[in-house]
Amino acid sequence: TVVSFGGEVLGKPRDAEEAKAFLRRLSGSVHEVRTAVVASDGQRQELLTSLSLVEFKPLSEEEISAYVATGEPFDKAGGYGIQGLGGVFIRRIEGSYTGIMGLPMYETALVLSRLGAPVPALAG
Repeated sequence: TVVSFGGEVLGKPRDAEEAKAFLRRLSGSVHEVRTAVVASDGQRQELLTSLSLVEFKPLSEEEISAYVATGEPFDKAGGYGIQGLGGVFIRRIEGSYTGIMGLPMYETALVLSRLGAPVPALAG
Protein backbone atom coordinates (compact mmCIF):
# COMPACT_ATOMS: atom_id res chain seq x y z
CA THR A 1 0.00 0.00 0.00
CA VAL A 2 1.34 3.41 -1.00
CA VAL A 3 0.03 6.74 0.31
CA SER A 4 0.94 9.74 -1.80
CA PHE A 5 0.31 13.45 -1.43
CA GLY A 6 1.47 16.16 -3.78
CA GLY A 7 3.58 13.69 -5.75
CA GLU A 8 5.46 12.49 -2.66
CA VAL A 9 5.16 8.99 -1.20
CA LEU A 10 4.45 8.94 2.53
CA GLY A 11 5.75 5.63 3.88
CA LYS A 12 5.66 4.38 7.43
CA PRO A 13 6.85 7.16 9.74
CA ARG A 14 10.25 6.60 11.34
CA ASP A 15 9.42 8.46 14.53
CA ALA A 16 6.83 10.63 16.26
CA GLU A 17 7.98 13.83 14.57
CA GLU A 18 7.67 12.32 11.10
CA ALA A 19 4.23 10.88 11.97
CA LYS A 20 3.10 14.34 13.07
CA ALA A 21 4.51 15.89 9.89
CA PHE A 22 2.60 13.37 7.74
CA LEU A 23 -0.65 14.08 9.56
CA ARG A 24 -0.17 17.84 9.26
CA ARG A 25 0.28 17.43 5.49
CA LEU A 26 -2.82 15.26 5.15
CA SER A 27 -4.94 17.52 7.38
CA GLY A 28 -7.84 19.12 5.52
CA SER A 29 -6.82 17.69 2.15
CA VAL A 30 -7.24 14.77 -0.27
CA HIS A 31 -4.52 12.18 -0.87
CA GLU A 32 -4.15 9.00 -2.91
CA VAL A 33 -3.85 5.42 -1.69
CA ARG A 34 -2.75 2.69 -4.09
CA THR A 35 -2.58 -1.03 -3.34
CA ALA A 36 -1.52 -3.63 -5.87
CA VAL A 37 -2.57 -7.29 -5.97
CA VAL A 38 -0.55 -9.85 -7.93
CA ALA A 39 -1.26 -13.57 -8.26
CA SER A 40 0.14 -16.34 -10.42
CA ASP A 41 -0.85 -19.89 -11.28
CA GLY A 42 2.73 -20.76 -12.20
CA GLN A 43 2.20 -19.98 -15.87
CA ARG A 44 0.26 -16.73 -15.95
CA GLN A 45 0.40 -13.66 -13.76
CA GLU A 46 -2.43 -11.24 -13.07
CA LEU A 47 -2.03 -7.75 -11.59
CA LEU A 48 -4.57 -5.12 -10.55
CA THR A 49 -4.12 -1.88 -8.66
CA SER A 50 -6.72 -0.23 -6.46
CA LEU A 51 -6.67 3.58 -6.42
CA SER A 52 -8.60 5.43 -3.74
CA LEU A 53 -8.88 9.09 -2.78
CA VAL A 54 -9.07 9.90 0.92
CA GLU A 55 -10.15 13.26 2.34
CA PHE A 56 -9.03 14.14 5.86
CA LYS A 57 -10.83 16.63 8.04
CA PRO A 58 -8.71 19.53 9.32
CA LEU A 59 -6.73 18.25 12.31
CA SER A 60 -5.76 20.21 15.38
CA GLU A 61 -2.30 19.88 16.93
CA GLU A 62 -3.98 18.26 19.93
CA GLU A 63 -5.62 15.59 17.75
CA ILE A 64 -2.34 14.91 15.95
CA SER A 65 -0.35 14.61 19.18
CA ALA A 66 -2.96 12.41 20.86
CA TYR A 67 -3.15 10.09 17.85
CA VAL A 68 0.62 9.77 17.54
CA ALA A 69 0.80 8.99 21.29
CA THR A 70 -1.37 5.90 20.69
CA GLY A 71 1.44 4.35 18.65
CA GLU A 72 -0.94 3.46 15.82
CA PRO A 73 0.76 5.55 13.09
CA PHE A 74 4.13 3.79 13.18
CA ASP A 75 3.34 0.67 11.18
CA LYS A 76 1.01 2.36 8.70
CA ALA A 77 1.74 3.93 5.32
CA GLY A 78 1.00 7.64 5.57
CA GLY A 79 0.99 7.43 9.36
CA TYR A 80 -2.65 6.42 9.87
CA GLY A 81 -4.92 3.39 9.80
CA ILE A 82 -8.46 3.76 8.43
CA GLN A 83 -9.47 0.58 10.28
CA GLY A 84 -8.31 1.97 13.62
CA LEU A 85 -8.45 5.26 15.48
CA GLY A 86 -7.22 7.08 12.35
CA GLY A 87 -10.62 6.40 10.80
CA VAL A 88 -12.09 9.30 12.78
CA PHE A 89 -10.02 11.72 10.68
CA ILE A 90 -11.52 10.61 7.38
CA ARG A 91 -14.27 12.80 6.04
CA ARG A 92 -14.78 10.98 2.72
CA ILE A 93 -13.34 8.25 0.56
CA GLU A 94 -13.67 7.59 -3.14
CA GLY A 95 -12.62 4.08 -4.02
CA SER A 96 -11.99 0.98 -1.97
CA TYR A 97 -12.15 0.89 1.82
CA THR A 98 -10.41 -2.50 1.83
CA GLY A 99 -7.76 -1.15 -0.56
CA ILE A 100 -7.02 1.67 1.86
CA MET A 101 -6.84 -0.89 4.67
CA GLY A 102 -4.27 -2.90 2.73
CA LEU A 103 -5.92 -5.74 0.78
CA PRO A 104 -8.44 -4.65 -1.86
CA MET A 105 -10.95 -7.49 -1.74
CA TYR A 106 -12.68 -6.74 -5.06
CA GLU A 107 -9.41 -6.66 -6.98
CA THR A 108 -8.13 -9.76 -5.16
CA ALA A 109 -11.23 -11.74 -6.08
CA LEU A 110 -11.01 -10.54 -9.68
CA VAL A 111 -7.34 -11.51 -9.99
CA LEU A 112 -8.08 -14.95 -8.55
CA SER A 113 -11.06 -15.48 -10.86
CA ARG A 114 -8.96 -14.54 -13.90
CA LEU A 115 -6.63 -17.38 -12.91
CA GLY A 116 -9.56 -19.78 -12.51
CA ALA A 117 -9.50 -19.84 -8.72
CA PRO A 118 -12.88 -19.39 -7.00
CA VAL A 119 -13.27 -17.06 -4.05
CA PRO A 120 -13.13 -19.64 -1.23
CA ALA A 121 -16.09 -18.38 0.80
CA LEU A 122 -18.28 -18.26 -2.32
CA ALA A 123 -17.24 -21.54 -3.90
CA GLY A 124 -20.20 -23.87 -4.25
